[in-house]
Amino acid sequence: MVRRLLSLAVISGLLAVTPVIGATAGTRQRTVCNVDMTATISPGLNLIERDQTLKGTGTADGCTGSTVTSATLILRARGHASCFSGTATGGALVTWDTGEESRIKVDLDVSQGILQGTVVSWLFAGEPVPGDLTIQPLQGDCFFRPVTKARAFGTITIG
Repeated sequence: MVRRLLSLAVISGLLAVTPVIGATAGTRQRTVCNVDMTATISPGLNLIERDQTLKGTGTADGCTGSTVTSATLILRARGHASCFSGTATGGALVTWDTGEESRIKVDLDVSQGILQGTVVSWLFAGEPVPGDLTIQPLQGDCFFRPVTKARAFGTITIG
C-alpha cells in the first residue's frame, strides 16, 4: 500500500541510476546498482488522489557489470496520486563516478506498482530502466498524516 504509493516519488529517481556501460549497437550489458534515495512529496500522499510534486536526491553504489561503480541522483516528478492509486511522470539526472551524466524519463502506475523508465539522453541513451525498491515513509503514515517524506532503497538493473 504505502510501498506502491511512495514508489511514485522515489522509484522514479532511483531507477535512473543503473545504465548499460560500454554497450554497442546490438549488444547489451546488464548493470546492477544498489540505490538509496530520500524524497519529499508535496502536498503529501493520503487516501485521496490529488496532484503531487516529488523532489529527491540519493546515491547509487556497488554497481557491477560495467565500468561505472557509483552515482549521485536528483529526481523531479509530478503526478496525481494517493497512497493506493495514481500515476506520475518525472525525470532524473544521474551523475556517474566517471563524470558522465544520464537523463532518465520515468512513468509510474501507482495502482499497479509498475515502473517503466528510459534513459533519454547522454550516457546510455535509449536503455530501459526498470527496478524494484523498498519504500519507507519517513514523515506521515497515509491515514492520519500525509506522507511528505520517504526513503527508497533496493537494487536496480539496466539492460
